[in-house]
Amino acid sequence: MGARWVGPQGWDVEHIVLQGRPCLRARRHGYLQGYCYSVDELTRLLGQSGLTLDYLVEVLPFRRAG
Repeated sequence: MGARWVGPQGWDVEHIVLQGRPCLRARRHGYLQGYCYSVDELTRLLGQSGLTLDYLVEVLPFRRAG
């Protein structure tokens, strides 16, 4: 599972590999907004909603003790 970030307004960004190329899959409220192959592309996409990368928070995996 790749790294994942969430933000306000229903944004969800996940690091994936698409056709052998690493990229960032950006979704909003579960709907695909685009595949970004650079941070600049993601910045532009988020900017359309008035957001910057600063709004994204990384989701860390939770490991159950035991």
